[in-house]
Amino acid sequence: MQIQADAGGRPVIGLETIDQQMALLAPSDPKVELQAFEASLKTSSAASMDKEMGPLLDAWMHGRVDQLASLTKKDFQQYPDAQKALFDDRNAAWVKKIAALLDEPKIYFITVGAGHLAGPHGVPALLRAEGFRVEGP
Repeated sequence: MQIQADAGGRPVIGLETIDQQMALLAPSDPKVELQAFEASLKTSSAASMDKEMGPLLDAWMHGRVDQLASLTKKDFQQYPDAQKALFDDRNAAWVKKIAALLDEPKIYFITVGAGHLAGPHGVPALLRAEGFRVEGP
């Protein structure tokens, strides 16, 4: 876990290291690397981003978790190994760190991308499975 201090003197704790994030960009498994690359090609055009961002933002703002899951995961349906590496495995690792933080007598603000919030392998669902009460989606 990486700890830094922001301008206000509050600690900033990363759920993963820079090395872990870089490993996602160049995974050791060529199959996963190719799947992630192909999935990103499908979603990286300006037209694709414009078309998908509105519904994604709307689903997030209105707490439509099923729609959020569908929108964020649809590009990875053909790429299960990339889905597992980029979302499911990371979420499981993050939940362990979040659970440890929740055991401390402090208040934390935790932020992750929208794609990590929805579905049965999303952070909220995994926290619930660990016995934590999660309010909202």
